Amino acid sequence: MKLIVVDDSNLIQNQLLRLIAAQPAIEVIGTASSEEEAVALILARQPDALILDLGLSPGSGLHVLQRIRAAGCNTRVLVLTNNTGEAVRAACEAHGVEGFYDKYKEVRPCLDQLFSWLPIAPEHAAPSPARAADVSRHEFAQACTDEQSHLLARILDAEPSTVYVYDLDAHSNVFINHRWTDSFGYAPAETAAMGPELIARLFHADDLARIADHHESLRHAADGEVREIEYRCRTRAGDWRWLRSRDTAFARDARGKVNQILGIADDVTGQRQTEERLRQLSRAFDQCIESIVVTGLDARMEYVNDAFVSVSGYSREELIGQNPRILSCGKTPRERYDALWEALSQGRSWRGEFHNRRKDGSEYFEAVSISAIRAADGKISHYVAVKEDITEKKRIAAELEAHRESLEELVRSRTVELVAAREAAENANRAKSAFLATMSHEIRTPLNAVIGLTHLVRRAGVSAQQMEQLGRVDTAGQHLLALIDGILDLSKIEAGALHLEHVDFSLRALVDNVASILGRTAQEKGLGLRVELDPHLPDWLCGDPTRLRQALLNLAANAVKFTEIGSVTIVARRIGDAEEMTHLRFEVIDTGPGLDAPALSRLFQAFAQADGSTTRKYGGSGLGLVITRRLAQRMGGDAGAESTPGQGSRFWFSAWLAQSQTPRHRADNDAAFSHTEDSLRTRFGGRRVLVVDDEPVNREVAVALLEDTGLEVDAVANGEEAIDLARRRDYAAILMDIQMQPMDGLTATRHIRELPGHAGTPIVAITANTFVEDRERCLNAGMDAFVAKPFRPELLYGTLLRLLDAPPAPDSA
Repeated sequence: MKLIVVDDSNLIQNQLLRLIAAQPAIEVIGTASSEEEAVALILARQPDALILDLGLSPGSGLHVLQRIRAAGCNTRVLVLTNNTGEAVRAACEAHGVEGFYDKYKEVRPCLDQLFSWLPIAPEHAAPSPARAADVSRHEFAQACTDEQSHLLARILDAEPSTVYVYDLDAHSNVFINHRWTDSFGYAPAETAAMGPELIARLFHADDLARIADHHESLRHAADGEVREIEYRCRTRAGDWRWLRSRDTAFARDARGKVNQILGIADDVTGQRQTEERLRQLSRAFDQCIESIVVTGLDARMEYVNDAFVSVSGYSREELIGQNPRILSCGKTPRERYDALWEALSQGRSWRGEFHNRRKDGSEYFEAVSISAIRAADGKISHYVAVKEDITEKKRIAAELEAHRESLEELVRSRTVELVAAREAAENANRAKSAFLATMSHEIRTPLNAVIGLTHLVRRAGVSAQQMEQLGRVDTAGQHLLALIDGILDLSKIEAGALHLEHVDFSLRALVDNVASILGRTAQEKGLGLRVELDPHLPDWLCGDPTRLRQALLNLAANAVKFTEIGSVTIVARRIGDAEEMTHLRFEVIDTGPGLDAPALSRLFQAFAQADGSTTRKYGGSGLGLVITRRLAQRMGGDAGAESTPGQGSRFWFSAWLAQSQTPRHRADNDAAFSHTEDSLRTRFGGRRVLVVDDEPVNREVAVALLEDTGLEVDAVANGEEAIDLARRRDYAAILMDIQMQPMDGLTATRHIRELPGHAGTPIVAITANTFVEDRERCLNAGMDAFVAKPFRPELLYGTLLRLLDAPPAPDSA
């Protein structure tokens, strides 16, 4: 028998050919997979039999049948297909099909019918080739069935879902494919029998009742009816996964009730998680006070939150599926919509305003931001709009606009008044600064003569009584100088003009210096003066040692001044570190009379003392404590006091100082001051210096102090005379006053710097102008140092020694 097989599946073709090859009486003379190929092959070869699939690609097996019959081909035909509908079966039978079979269930009956067309000897006859063929045919049919089962199993294992047949009576799996193992880690045999223990381990306790109800409902299901359920199943690793099963009747018992079900289960865990996230997002959107709308690409609303429902007045059901234009009142410019769609078509967001109408007819304004939502492939799938009802804002803005003009007029009139007030304040501030500068200069100039002449007279040799009187003069002068410095410091602090230095210094040397300054006074009063330093205190720090010494000296000097019996202790300790900074606390503890609470409350106020009588008894301006607190605050700390009447006081201040990165091992400058005069005389005696000052007494003091060190001194009264002398002589140093007539010291310095041989000559400003800007003007004019009047002789000596000891600057002339 000559046979042609027509099927568009190579797999099916190969399986059939392998099964038929066992029957030598059948010769397969060709195969085809498309309609045109099949018709041409059949008409050309005229086979005895044909196995035909109806679903061909391209084409149709039914068309093949119609065409060969129309061409007069009467080949015997068996249809083996998965399209088993009654209408298709009838159409095939109308064209002489002798057998119609399901390719996934009825391969064996199909081949039995094919083999029955072969000649077979009678059963009682002796064995013959025909009988052998019959035996082979039955063996082949069994092999065909086995092969078909194997093929079906392979197909089911390739299915991406879990496929199973479950026996409702035996509570066991009749069949389950390997996707179950891949997804959940169990071998099919492990879950074949579903006992109570296995069911409890596999399925979530909250789902067991629903699963039981689902199985019971399937017992009464009609053929072809699909019922769906979702439940949780535990993997071998212990994770819970959500499954969605679609079950249908598979077999029935003798009473007609379903006793086996066929199911297909898909893992929907990710989908459930996504749905939960969407529900959470929806809840968040519904709680949002701004309106949110999501539309599809056709601009129809697919989601609206509660805020949008409330603002629009429509129900959610009325809005879903509608275009947002149902809210339009016709008053939004058309150009705005054009701009909106132009932006969205280019993938950009759009922001703007709409004038809309609610369901009840009332109009409102909304600010809108619309953006595209993109799918995983980057394509735009939806648009989301976030809207804010700005009706009230626009109403308020309109009212504000109505008041704007009147307010502007009021502002203009007030501005004129404020400008006048500001000018008055600035004039007053300038007058204050000018007054302070003038008073400082006018007081410091004669005070320099008082202190300087007192120093010279005491050195010249006087009687003991005169020495005591001159000491009082010097003390009064120093008190007056401290008062001037205090007023200027407070003025600078309040104006924000006090600048702190950042230099390396020895903290131990600074505290010892304060103790040495007060040591003689404490000794004269019979007081013990002690210093207690924290052993963990860093020796080298970076900050403003002058201001730190000033703050500590203010507290210590007050303690010595007000303590009559006992002792004064200066304490310095480390209380913390942070980011290369050290937090220090300085304390001065005395055994003085102490202070009560009202007296303590008056401290740290400008020109205030604990008791007004202390000014008469001890003297003082009351500025020391307030300056100490302001300095401590500028250094990141604070100041305060604790005291008990009759038991003494503890005054303190704290400061943050940088940790020194380049400590230098040198003696403190103050300790070296006592040697400057001898060093100046020994190393630079005989050198010539020039003193320029328009005050005769000040010139006299300066000349005398300098000549005491062995220097030769020339003195002139103004800048012009200084230039003339500098043009004719070389000077080791020049001491220059600032305010002189007819030429001031700054102008004279600039001219001297231009003279040959004087580009590097040390020039020291000796002036009663002590503001920071005065110092900067001096340095900018070419001066090398700045000494304020009245000056202490050791400070003047130290400055000269430092400048003369420096290497000479190159002469640019």
